[in-house]
Amino acid sequence: MSEYYADNTASGYVIARDHEWKYTYHTVIDKDHGAQRELYNINSDPQEFTNLAGRPEHQARVEAMHKRLMKEVGGDPNETEQRSRVQLARGYRRTDPRPANAPRGPK
Repeated sequence: MSEYYADNTASGYVIARDHEWKYTYHTVIDKDHGAQRELYNINSDPQEFTNLAGRPEHQARVEAMHKRLMKEVGGDPNETEQRSRVQLARGYRRTDPRPANAPRGPK
């Protein structure tokens, strides 16, 4: 399980792995850009070229992995993403040194 919500990304994302399956959920960006789901069989597609999430035969796996993902991270990733955006708007700033070549966020 892994999750990432940070400045300078279009949206947060959460990743879950179950044996040969890797599921990634990209949170909602805005009203025009909804959530995106990715599902890969990393044994047969280690470079993740074929997203299986939209295929009907994998819908039950996608839903089960999403449910497990929400349980593991303690809630809805979209809500976490929105809290992260509110914190950023309120002036949250990183406290660790920013690498010299790191891009700057919006002002």
